[in-house]
Amino acid sequence: MERFFRDSRTIQRYRSSPLGPYIERLADCLYEQGYCRDQALRHLLTVEEFGRWLQRWRIALHDATFAHARRYVRLRRRRKGFGALLALKRLLEVLAQEGRVSPMNAPKSQVELVVQKFGNFLSEERALAPRTINNRKTIVTAFLAQRFGKRSFKFSNL
Repeated sequence: MERFFRDSRTIQRYRSSPLGPYIERLADCLYEQGYCRDQALRHLLTVEEFGRWLQRWRIALHDATFAHARRYVRLRRRRKGFGALLALKRLLEVLAQEGRVSPMNAPKSQVELVVQKFGNFLSEERALAPRTINNRKTIVTAFLAQRFGKRSFKFSNL
């Protein structure tokens, strides 16, 4: 956290928040992924506020879902949007890796896994709009269903 925050009181406030230990881990992840300071600060602030919101609504950490994150972002009056959802998605991924919450949207099949990873790529690497991502995922899903049907999916068969 010291990589992003200079004031020790701010660092202490974040560490003492309901999601303090996870904010620390998320900060490390953001640093490793090369986030700039301003963007990381926005992500961490969103996560810290989300933790307080969960606490206010008496939602236990292990019950937190992406639906809660969407509701939180929708109800907020400021800093709305895709960036806040992305920050909370990253938090939930950190929590899922540690077994604190259920993994988000676990795919049921190999095709769903490929389409989900494709969607993540379009979102995180290409920064496309959610509507564009959904359109492209629909096209890829239809193509894979037409190409493979119920048979086993293999990239080498494309």
